[in-house]
Amino acid sequence: MLRLRMNTEDWREKVTGWVGQDEDVDALADELCGDVLTRLAADGVEYERAHQQSVGAFAIVQGGTPAERAAFDAALDAAVRLMKTTV
Repeated sequence: MLRLRMNTEDWREKVTGWVGQDEDVDALADELCGDVLTRLAADGVEYERAHQQSVGAFAIVQGGTPAERAAFDAALDAAVRLMKTTV
């Protein structure tokens, strides 16, 4: 099963490179997390919250099969593309 970190600080680096200084980075990070989780659920990918950092600093994905990790990467890419068009 895919294990994911869902804390805002874990997702912040995914948006800080392309948002403006006036944007609320924490709100965008939370929105991105929610969108990715919604996409995973729609694709039938099971996940659970990882409560401890077991991989590396701010690494979101903490476990899962290669197929689950690929599904996460695809969901993240789609969510980032969508967010970039709306921000």
